[in-house]
Amino acid sequence: MTCVAVALDLEFEGDTILCAATSWTNGSLNVPQLWVSHNAKGYEPLSDFMIDALIQQLWAYHLQGVCLVTWGGTSSDWLKLWKYAKSNEIRRCIIEMAMASYDIPLVSAAATGMMMSLTSTAMGMGLGARPACDSEDVPRLWNTKDPIKQNEVVNHVKWDAWACAALWEKLIAQAQFSRPQLSWVTKKSGLRSVRLHREQNAEKIWILPRVSEVLRWETPNTQFVIPEHLRTEKLTGWLRESLNLF
Repeated sequence: MTCVAVALDLEFEGDTILCAATSWTNGSLNVPQLWVSHNAKGYEPLSDFMIDALIQQLWAYHLQGVCLVTWGGTSSDWLKLWKYAKSNEIRRCIIEMAMASYDIPLVSAAATGMMMSLTSTAMGMGLGARPACDSEDVPRLWNTKDPIKQNEVVNHVKWDAWACAALWEKLIAQAQFSRPQLSWVTKKSGLRSVRLHREQNAEKIWILPRVSEVLRWETPNTQFVIPEHLRTEKLTGWLRESLNLF
């Protein structure tokens, strides 16, 4: 049994959202939907109209009970949408969605102190390597204004959304029988794995914990020093602060 979900991924430069993609997890619908804006010469940053439409679509999914899944979106994607929001009402919606969402690597960071890249995890979980550019290449490729190079960024966000959705399906399938295992390929081409926490929802389906649950966990005891930028309190800092504003 699986939990139907929609994965979200944004590409951005600073607080400027360049493009986005969403991807369903249920079988034949697992085809990414692109959120892009064009001008006469090629791509341009995502327009206000498209960002508004994306937020409205995500909110509709949330109200329908669809799971929203990200790969590190608590510290990036939701934050960018929150900063873009033009009213407190929209900010409240984004906070609610972020709290109710499932952030796969955040679960690992909060439980074990370990985080891993989407590319290395896709390889470790048998999904293959990313066919597009790396995240650090995104601003450079986008700012060339060359539609071919910008299209590499679009393919990148599309693959990320698809991979996040596919990983969710794998983890949820595992969770029905045991604690789900997240595996990734290290820089030295080794394979590492962690067992993730799981919890049961009202329908008695084993799922991963939501961000709202992760925020209540104590800092994990580890035999290694967790870098400041990878600590759970750092990754969720803006969300904790914004909760006090409303």
